[in-house]
Amino acid sequence: IGGQQGHQILADARDPAGAVTLRVVQWLRFGGGAYLQMIGIARTDAWKDAYPRFRSVRDGIEAR
Repeated sequence: IGGQQGHQILADARDPAGAVTLRVVQWLRFGGGAYLQMIGIARTDAWKDAYPRFRSVRDGIEAR
């Protein structure tokens, strides 16, 4: 993830009412004595467009 060690977790979920299916991604990135946790959530039908955007945000973050 951004050239550093990290982990990705993908899960399927539902909204609190149970009516809408969701997809969730969590990234954990480690390095430089710190870590970064990011979570992205989108409706399953919008996942195809949302996931690349989530990755762009994730990869655009640099540690100081």
